[in-house]
Amino acid sequence: ALVRATTISSSGNYCLANDVTGDFVITTSCVYFDLNSHCVTGKITVQTSNDVVVANGHVNPAAPSSTNDAAQAAVTVAATANFAVLNNLTIACANTTATSRNGRAGINDAGNNTQILGCTITSGGVDSTVAASATPGAGGSGVIFASDATNCLIRNCVIQNTGAGGLAT
Repeated sequence: ALVRATTISSSGNYCLANDVTGDFVITTSCVYFDLNSHCVTGKITVQTSNDVVVANGHVNPAAPSSTNDAAQAAVTVAATANFAVLNNLTIACANTTATSRNGRAGINDAGNNTQILGCTITSGGVDSTVAASATPGAGGSGVIFASDATNCLIRNCVIQNTGAGGLAT
């Protein structure tokens, strides 16, 4: 069982034992990462891997701390990932509280044959105190499909957004 954020670099089944603050990176194939109804207060990235499943929990990244951080989605499937499955996740991105900073996207998929199943996805928007300023940022997209993503499937999901729109390509 995992008790802290880490890089998963060996194939196998992984299960969260408790809520965790920090980022997870999956860099190997044949991984089943069960959040076990727990919350990751951070981001999850699937990269350089095949046949990865991330399932059954909550991903709640903090509000973006910089413009570069705002460009990173709560869950990212890299172009080097194939056959990733995101199943039964609730993703809730915190609103940005800084002027001229965009909200965070829920999912950014650049992989091939990704399936997003039974998820509730809420992107980060702009906090109401910032929205009233002269230079508010834009809200994040619920799901972004990069131009190199192929054969992607979304089924039985709710995609909510507090700014930019549901899907982006």
